[in-house]
Amino acid sequence: SSFESYYGEAVSIGERSPVALLDFASSARLSVGESITNIAGVYIKNIENIKLSANWMIDSSNDLDSYKLYQTVKELGEKFCPDLNLTIVVGKDSMFMKTDWFDKKNKKTVFSPPSLVISACARVEDVRATVTPRLRYDIDNIILFIDLGNQYQGLGGTALSQVYQKIWYNTPDVRRNNIISILFNEELGAVIQIQKKDYEYVLNVFKEKKLEDCLYNIGYAYSGDQFTLRDNEKILYEHSRTILRTWWSETTWKIQRLRDNPESADQEHQLRQDTFNPGLKMQLSFNPKDDIVAPFFLTRKFPKIAILREQGTNAYTEMAAAFYRAGFQPIDVHMNDLRFSSENILKKYHILVACGGFTYGDVLHGGSGWAKSILLNNKLKDMFESFFNNPNTLSLGVCNGCQMMSELKDIMPGAQYWPKFIANKSRRFESRLILVEVLKSPSVFLKDMQGSCIPISVAHSMGRVKFQNINNSNTVKKLNLATLKYIDNYGMTAEVYPSNPNGSEYGIAALTNLDGRINIMMPHPERSFRSINFSYLPHNYTEEDSPKLIAELAALIPFSLLLKYTGVTPLYKAVKFKVNSCLESAKIGKPELIRDIISGVFPD
Repeated sequence: SSFESYYGEAVSIGERSPVALLDFASSARLSVGESITNIAGVYIKNIENIKLSANWMIDSSNDLDSYKLYQTVKELGEKFCPDLNLTIVVGKDSMFMKTDWFDKKNKKTVFSPPSLVISACARVEDVRATVTPRLRYDIDNIILFIDLGNQYQGLGGTALSQVYQKIWYNTPDVRRNNIISILFNEELGAVIQIQKKDYEYVLNVFKEKKLEDCLYNIGYAYSGDQFTLRDNEKILYEHSRTILRTWWSETTWKIQRLRDNPESADQEHQLRQDTFNPGLKMQLSFNPKDDIVAPFFLTRKFPKIAILREQGTNAYTEMAAAFYRAGFQPIDVHMNDLRFSSENILKKYHILVACGGFTYGDVLHGGSGWAKSILLNNKLKDMFESFFNNPNTLSLGVCNGCQMMSELKDIMPGAQYWPKFIANKSRRFESRLILVEVLKSPSVFLKDMQGSCIPISVAHSMGRVKFQNINNSNTVKKLNLATLKYIDNYGMTAEVYPSNPNGSEYGIAALTNLDGRINIMMPHPERSFRSINFSYLPHNYTEEDSPKLIAELAALIPFSLLLKYTGVTPLYKAVKFKVNSCLESAKIGKPELIRDIISGVFPD
């Protein structure tokens, strides 16, 4: 895989540990099968291209469990996997899954039953050919159930047995004449949605494999909120989908209230109950088909940009790829390059980007260790202060780079009103796709993008803005120094979780200094600079639209402003004149003039 191709990698997990209480070998086979069905939604070509990793766990002091492990490894390694043309290429064994302790005078022992977790990985031939779990209701559709259990629906060692706190060695029978009982199914299988017109084609595929008895037409999706279960025309069950989802999520909500901030847990649970939530959307105030990169290719002068990283930085490759695709020449600059060089390396660059990650493990607070390594080193402090104060430079800090640069505000011009970034209000690490709106501001990076609503990734545990005082907060608002704000799916300023992932006041997600040259943002634009990088996009959004969006969102700097900071103005004007001359020569039928003009622009 690469940042230029459509190849990719897929990883899935399969595990059925509760079933191991009854039959370890069956549990292992189910784990392998589940890992395959979980990875089946991507284009892999052949099943033998899937490679497996096996993580075995037992208490080896138990002779019976050791024997079960031996039999199961033999079953998978010598029969089941070879029959499927699968290979377990690597594994890990945890053989001492037991712990002892004393409660008053009594010794307590807890041991793990034999368990297996299978990880499946494979090269993906085209990441665009991927099936998502999102149902569509804008087409005439059918929902099909593929029953790989072939009508056997055992419930031993399942969630139902956990509810009744019974192991059920004699697996209960699911009676086929009771439609509601059929819903209890934890065998291998899949539910797929197809267009109604394709049903005969799909059925014929299953007939060719002699699997037509495993295929069931179970319904269709529509735009309403009502879930209805029918036996022919007789309604057996009917309820609101929203309420059913609320009931399903109740256990998650209660655990979340104990683990995280209860207020945030309540807000997220309340959001699940919003029947009319329109979901994520994209609204652009600029034309993504405008090719702002073209002038760089014409001039062959690509602006150099320093991609700055430190120990613990992990987003620099995506950042470099995003800027490269947007017409820049990214240069990898490590902090050690600056520390140990005899020259001021930053003088070579007009644009600096500090990337995301977890520098120094966030031990001294998010980005603080990185900032202190600059502020407490006179050489580095002078170097960065000189760069920031040079009116011909641009700076951007993303996520950890944002946290770091906020700590450097005392050596930056016009950044005195910036906040610090503290722990998320939710008390957890936030990694999700959310919506931001580009605000009116002096930002050079976001010029001409005001009003755009864009899905973007966040990944941080310390992203909540905290102003030093109310005066700074009011000044940021008055001077329009906030450049991005979190919004909910209705387009309103996000004040509650999870639309506002960290609890920042006014939904602030990014800021700029007074003259707009220095920008910081907590979201990660570089993680979704291609449409295929988004975890969700409308089905009608194509990759062909994306490169121009990359140029705006990942490079973030309109070409007209780059002319000011990169010194390519004279050459650009010359090329623009000569390209126009080419067009005029073509009109009057003088190809030799076109040749002479092109050779003048590109002499080599």
